[in-house]
Amino acid sequence: MSPMNQNYVRIKLRKNQSTLPVEKLNDQITNLEILGDSIETLPSLEHLHACESLMIICPELGDLPKLPPQLKRLKLKKGGRIKGELPDTLVSLQISALRKSEDMAQLKLPASLEVLDLSANQLESVEFLQFGTRIQRLNLDQNQLTTLPASLYQLPDLLHLSLDGNPLLDEQRDKIYKKFGIWF
Repeated sequence: MSPMNQNYVRIKLRKNQSTLPVEKLNDQITNLEILGDSIETLPSLEHLHACESLMIICPELGDLPKLPPQLKRLKLKKGGRIKGELPDTLVSLQISALRKSEDMAQLKLPASLEVLDLSANQLESVEFLQFGTRIQRLNLDQNQLTTLPASLYQLPDLLHLSLDGNPLLDEQRDKIYKKFGIWF
């Protein structure tokens, strides 16, 4: 724990360390980062009522643990499955480079979401997503998208759309250019 900010905790597990030191987790934490190459499971984090920002980079992680109820920013990289409900308070969500991106079909996006980053997940479709009307920034870079759902064109607050590295069909590229002014 950093002496300058007692509310920020960064836990970096050593190689072959497979359990989280739960003694470092207290209900005053507002910003938590967990990094571990060998960790496969995490304990529930729902008791961290003050936590608003959570980053998990654990390539061997299976299921996502229960999350803090007041979470506003969640960043997941190189993990396993996303199951269960995301907090209704979530404003920013980054899920990238998951091992099992097919599990994202179960993903329910909170209506409060303003920033969504689903880059590098090998997604072939995002038809399954119910985009909330508050989405302002959407990053779908480095996936396998050939088309976009009609619902994406209806987002009233969308200010930024990133689609680099997708094999979009020519007709789709034309439609994107006409609607968003994105040139390929």
